[in-house]
Amino acid sequence: MGESARTLMNMIIDYAGLFPPAKLDLETSLKNYLTYLKSEDRWALSSFVIPVAMLKDFPYDLMESDVNVQFSVLVNPLNSQSEKRDEVAEDVLRNLSKAGEIISKFIVHDRVSVPTLEVRLDHHLFTFGEEFIAFIVDALKEHVEGLGVTRVFFEIPFFGSTEKMFTQLVSVIALDATYPVGVKLRTGGTERHLFPPLHDLSGVIQLCAKHGIAMKATAGLHRPIRYYDEGLDVWRYGFINVFSAMMMASKHNLARQMILEILSETDITNFSFVDGLRWKEFVLTEDDIIALRSQVAISYGSCDFLEPLEYLRELGLLT
Repeated sequence: MGESARTLMNMIIDYAGLFPPAKLDLETSLKNYLTYLKSEDRWALSSFVIPVAMLKDFPYDLMESDVNVQFSVLVNPLNSQSEKRDEVAEDVLRNLSKAGEIISKFIVHDRVSVPTLEVRLDHHLFTFGEEFIAFIVDALKEHVEGLGVTRVFFEIPFFGSTEKMFTQLVSVIALDATYPVGVKLRTGGTERHLFPPLHDLSGVIQLCAKHGIAMKATAGLHRPIRYYDEGLDVWRYGFINVFSAMMMASKHNLARQMILEILSETDITNFSFVDGLRWKEFVLTEDDIIALRSQVAISYGSCDFLEPLEYLRELGLLT
């Protein structure tokens, strides 16, 4: 039983100890990550998530000679709230250029690489139309060329967003299948409004799955299965729900309502991990899970690396 769950969890957690609710300092977070890299659970660990500004004064002295660390770097290309397209374009280009320079200086050092970027697209950028989103994607390609970046994820904050924004982004991404661009889904946070409604999350997953767009998630996915958080008065998503929905939507071309039902599932026993993954009549083989995790359902950010694995062990899904 544990083997299929282990396949699902292979290199799935991007360690985000710098971010709430943990919100640790950089030194503590990095030391934690380096400890996890040497632990028996290192197979579940992926990148270290860090804002691009923190790379400027990075504590290289903490790096050990026998490890290589992969970083997922956060970039926000927008400072300006100008109503003028040209001014916003200049702001975007300036910020992307600065981010590229910081990363370029960072990767000169041994034992570090930046295979992933996570780029926030504020709602204001969409007021200039789909062509402007295409301009940002093209500009980013230019500024990260030669830096070893192998995948870029664009995030549109769910709160205050529209389906049209996600449709525009996916349309732009789908135009160039050779450029490894995906969509980042924020599935929670420290406040109630940061948890996207089921209807919204299921819609974006269906949209990405339909076009073969890679997805990653972030925030709130500490437990395997959906549950009610009395403190925040909100239903939290489970990482098994979210990644099962991503993979099954891609494999079986699921309707939006069926994706919503997978995300809504609160009974872990309705998921079977015997020789693959099964929910109701929908099945993923071990080979399916491996392929879909590498192509579609990439990873998720968590400020706690150990807690998700502990929950799986309590459920008997990991040994």
